[in-house]
Amino acid sequence: MTTPTQPIPEKDRPDYESAPVKAMLPDLMLVRDVAAGQRRITERTTVYLPRHPKEEQANYRIRLGRPTFFNAFMRTLDGLVGMVFRTSPELGDDVPKAIEEHWENIDKEGNHGEVFLKTVLADALEAGHCAIFVDYPAIPDPEKVTRAEERAQDLRPYWVHVRKDEVVNFRSSRGQGGGRVLDQITLRFRTHEQDGTFGDKPVVRYRVYQRIDGTVRWEIWQEGEDKTPRPTGEQGVILKQDRIPIVFIYGRQTGFGESTPPLLDLANLNILHYQTNADYFHAMHIACVPVPVAIGMQEGALVVGPNASLSLPQGGDFKYVETSGAALAAARQALEDLEGQMAVMGLSLLQGEKRAAETAEAKRLDKSEKDSALSTAARALQDGVEQALMFHANYLGEQQAGSITINQDFMAEAMTPDQVRVLSEAVAKGQLSLETMWTKLQEGEWLPDDFDADLEKQRLTDSGALLDPNAPPPPPAPARMMEVQNPDGSTRMRLVENR
Repeated sequence: MTTPTQPIPEKDRPDYESAPVKAMLPDLMLVRDVAAGQRRITERTTVYLPRHPKEEQANYRIRLGRPTFFNAFMRTLDGLVGMVFRTSPELGDDVPKAIEEHWENIDKEGNHGEVFLKTVLADALEAGHCAIFVDYPAIPDPEKVTRAEERAQDLRPYWVHVRKDEVVNFRSSRGQGGGRVLDQITLRFRTHEQDGTFGDKPVVRYRVYQRIDGTVRWEIWQEGEDKTPRPTGEQGVILKQDRIPIVFIYGRQTGFGESTPPLLDLANLNILHYQTNADYFHAMHIACVPVPVAIGMQEGALVVGPNASLSLPQGGDFKYVETSGAALAAARQALEDLEGQMAVMGLSLLQGEKRAAETAEAKRLDKSEKDSALSTAARALQDGVEQALMFHANYLGEQQAGSITINQDFMAEAMTPDQVRVLSEAVAKGQLSLETMWTKLQEGEWLPDDFDADLEKQRLTDSGALLDPNAPPPPPAPARMMEVQNPDGSTRMRLVENR
């Protein structure tokens, strides 16, 4: 083991950033700053709102304090995630019962699986990709722990959300099936630990995972005061896994473990909007403050006010000068144009790829835009979660992991009352089955997701509103006597058949 006094070559340190990671950092930093909002943007003033040449520091600080940051990036991101989760993810019937129970608290931090996946998808759409690490508590002899002891001590798999920023380096190779397999990955986690009675201190640790001959080994390093990471002596083997139990979830994949932020262009426009907004408010302040001008007055302090007087020479003059403000309208129009572009750019993730051979009718029928960027991200989330379920099942010794369904129908609209009336009339005329109408009503959000057609049919049958089609026809009703009036005003009884 390397001792603390020995220098560690950079290539042998876990904080070594691999080339793909370095290449992704500039774009990642931009979207992280934009997502963080006003405070982060103003903290990095020299980057996003630089000082003008020859601009005095005092004037620069005033200009910085005027604009607000309209975070269209996060508004769009929240809306896109909401579209995917407009209907909850559904675990398949093939998911083991134990995993269903763990789904209620999938990360052992109290978060339901759906809540956890919302965070994961939001991060993937923001950064380009993130990851799910399926972990298991480190215990001395896990093979000797019984199922009863696991339940008593809550020893079970749990999921960890790994941000793109936390992946420092990784290596992969082609597996036997031709797909990429992780051989090594280093994760960096920044935490705060207790220091004294009430204080705390930052701690940076690196978790290194290596896959060697089908065995997954892990080791922990920690930064010292000199910022150099060194082994802590904590190491071990991940049992029941032949691969590193981590899954990349992509928002826009460019390679294995590589991506670009899907909303990067929107983030750049958002910064431009902030800069234009700053120029607009600065120009408006100048335009709204007239400048006093004294012509012919001798040099000295100029005092202007209701209680002051001016002594001007013959031919002298005093007046206020102000800008025409003509440029303000153009600046305001530029802001509105940028806001329109940002709105369109956010919706572009819902637009499918154009195909020359695709007819207009086919495009109309493809309401959910299955080939859109957002749909691709939703599908990537579904595939990634199913891989995570496989790692989870391996820890539990289950033979199968099961499946999950993530919504990819983002454009569904609620059915109007007129549309509901047309369906009802079609059923009444025998032109449409009751089951088909119920299906359309459920799609149109008139019926709950858990609507049970068989149960509803039974309720209608029990109430008499729906007759059993297999039942024999009811017997005819007996004839009855009815009192009728004669032309002369008298009454008589008449036998009437029921029809």
